[in-house]
Amino acid sequence: MGSLIRSSRAFLPEEEIRVRKSARHLVKIRRIVLLDSAAFCCVAAWASWKWLRPLAGNLWAGAVIAVSLVAGTVVLKKILSTGEAAVEAEARRLFGDGTVQVTRVQTDAVIELEDEDPGYFFELEPGRFLYLRGQYLYPGGDLPWPNTEFEVVSGVGSVEVFCFGTAPAKHRTVPLEDLFEDLPEPESIVLAGFDTLEEDLRSARESGSIGPGSGSP
Repeated sequence: MGSLIRSSRAFLPEEEIRVRKSARHLVKIRRIVLLDSAAFCCVAAWASWKWLRPLAGNLWAGAVIAVSLVAGTVVLKKILSTGEAAVEAEARRLFGDGTVQVTRVQTDAVIELEDEDPGYFFELEPGRFLYLRGQYLYPGGDLPWPNTEFEVVSGVGSVEVFCFGTAPAKHRTVPLEDLFEDLPEPESIVLAGFDTLEEDLRSARESGSIGPGSGSP
């Protein structure tokens, strides 16, 4: 018998470290973009003096150079503002309300979609599945995946999976093309049999429902 428990908790210390690293990385990217913009302004000013002045005269060339230099000054001020204060502000944005959402799943049977975008139906009890899909379903570590017990931890801008169990006793795969038109929304609860999932989903679509028993857990 499986189970599904949803909860929220505060960031763990190691999660806070990852969030701050992400904030620093985002600010670094922003700084690089600003440096590129400043370089463009300098090139525009030089090109105006070298190429525009002989064609349009000193007045027009001077105007373009002035605009380029003003723009460059604004960009440089923004670059100077992307220091530790900017990193801290970005970290506060990523932390949000200071909590992460945790979905803990226990299962003994899994149906896996054969596709580049991972998708799984985790049996919570006979005839009742949790459907998850997304690139985040590639947990690291040495434990097998899919797993009989795992957590999906959703923070601001990131989703991670942590495994605690073993390989499921029942595990089969289904080609995506067999279910493509019949798939429910990710994180839906699906009522279907382990051996009859394809037929049950197809019947639900033909009857006009989004998915058999689909809905929030």
